[in-house]
Amino acid sequence: MPLRDKAKDEAPSEWHDLKHSSGFCTKMKGDYAGSGNLVHLKWMHMNCDAEITAKAMDGAARNGHLPVIQWLHNNCYVDCTTVAMDDAAMNGHIQVVRWLHENRSEGCTKAAMDKAASNGHLVVVEFLHQNRSEGCTTAAMDGAVSNGHSNVFQFLSYKRREGCTTAAMYNAASTGRLDLIMALSKMLQADFTATAMKCAATNGHLGVVEWLTRNRSEKCTTEAMDGAATNGHFQVVEWLHRNRSEGCTKAAMDGAARNGHANLVRWLSKNRGEGCTTAAMDSVAGQGHLDAVKWLHRNRPEGCTSAAMTNAASNGHLAVVK
Repeated sequence: MPLRDKAKDEAPSEWHDLKHSSGFCTKMKGDYAGSGNLVHLKWMHMNCDAEITAKAMDGAARNGHLPVIQWLHNNCYVDCTTVAMDDAAMNGHIQVVRWLHENRSEGCTKAAMDKAASNGHLVVVEFLHQNRSEGCTTAAMDGAVSNGHSNVFQFLSYKRREGCTTAAMYNAASTGRLDLIMALSKMLQADFTATAMKCAATNGHLGVVEWLTRNRSEKCTTEAMDGAATNGHFQVVEWLHRNRSEGCTKAAMDGAARNGHANLVRWLSKNRGEGCTTAAMDSVAGQGHLDAVKWLHRNRPEGCTSAAMTNAASNGHLAVVK
């Protein structure tokens, strides 16, 4: 008989014994601590001797419940782990971080500053920098840049020496943060331009593409124009065509066709020589773009495969099938 069904027929004390022996009470104490329910936590502590584990204080710290943490510390002598301060820092609970630092010995790991930086909690980052010795990793600056926290990035660049990886540059390029790109360019020694250009072009950030071309000597690749065309960034495609020599591949027109960018398909056909593959007509047929199918049929030699009719029929585009 399942535990829940059996418990219905037991007296309250017997029901509790069943739950108690299964670890239910310990779990409930942890849940109450994690949710900040100090009233129920106190009641269970008075009426049930189930163990309170480190997960209770860790959970309370993660969610910023300082009164629960203080009560556990003063009344239960329960341990916590470095997860407590790490997760409190991650969620920006500066009062909890400060209290744990002053009253507990478990400390934290580098993850505390890494997570706080990634989530933009500058006050926590500053406190950890000034009062703790664990430091951080390159993930701190990478995360701050990725999430657009320029104030945290500036603090880390001035006060810390861990630096970042090329992932920071790629994230800044993907989000069009030229201010961060300019600063990161001075810090990074690695060749990052090709991937950064691809990230910027694919996401339509023409200003970043222009800056990288003017200020970096490395080349980009065909992935830049391919990505820009696929996502319909007409101005970026035109600029790359006029100002860069790398060009594109057939993936540019295939991608533009697949995503319904008919104007770009026509422009690429007229201005570039790479062409497309049968995937172009196959994809537009499947999406029911009859005009695009007709245009490709009249103006491109690549044709299609049987997948074109199959895709069109499967999606109910009878006009294309005919």
